[in-house]
Amino acid sequence: MKRIRTVIFAALFCCGAAAQTQLPERAVYEQYFSSFVFSPAQDWETVTVGDMEYMVYDNGMVFVKGCSPKARPKDLVIPSGIIHNGKPYQVTAIGMWAFIDCKSLKTVVISDGIRLIGYGAFNGCTNLESVTIPKSVKYVDCSFMKCEKCTAVKDGITYLGNILLSADTTLSRCVIEEGTRIIADGAFSHCRSLTSVSIPKSVKSIGREAFNECSRLESVEIPEGVEYIDGYTFSNCTELKSVVLPASLKYIADYAWRATVWKRSVFLPTTYGLRKTLLTRA
Repeated sequence: MKRIRTVIFAALFCCGAAAQTQLPERAVYEQYFSSFVFSPAQDWETVTVGDMEYMVYDNGMVFVKGCSPKARPKDLVIPSGIIHNGKPYQVTAIGMWAFIDCKSLKTVVISDGIRLIGYGAFNGCTNLESVTIPKSVKYVDCSFMKCEKCTAVKDGITYLGNILLSADTTLSRCVIEEGTRIIADGAFSHCRSLTSVSIPKSVKSIGREAFNECSRLESVEIPEGVEYIDGYTFSNCTELKSVVLPASLKYIADYAWRATVWKRSVFLPTTYGLRKTLLTRA
């Protein structure tokens, strides 16, 4: 039988020295929202500051939970920090469903320092016209569905400013707009006709399941500049023959290539000085 040799690096789970110092907020976000869903009485308390509620964890991490029950904000500024019991806290993420179906919202300004916008955070905000997102944001998790007034569709791709939110599942080829900074979670998921994608050097992070089940995608070159590749990004890409990864990578999450049957190779730059593992497949 023909043997197919694939070079896989141990770095597929944690690339480079920088990644070993601190995991991205994504991992912590999921850990703590697991406790929020399954053990809501543990590890955190709800704190109200002004018209917003926050989840303040025992370790000092703070997420935006949403508006206080009677608040109907029109123009919203999400701060990067709060004061609670006389102590300052940094706000690092906007939580899941934080402002879902908030029809009164027209403008949102997210302060510098916020790093993650959680699943469904602004979904259904149908009157939202303007969103200011700082460069500190690294992850966007299916957060702006049904927000047509603040998004734009170009060549079958939906953008919110410099964030690529989603793509038409019938696309066969895609050139991502120059200046795009984030490819959001699930952006190209189930684009089963997609055979090629061109990613510009402006992209810094590629979200979870971004190319999940792109079953005709054959090769991907991740350009210099990309720092984060999230989990399951290329899962179930059954025709993927090669992936080229840049030296700029700081972190690749677990299972980035789950259930992908490698036809040829994954190429990582030698600048990492990482241990290599050679796998063979009959």
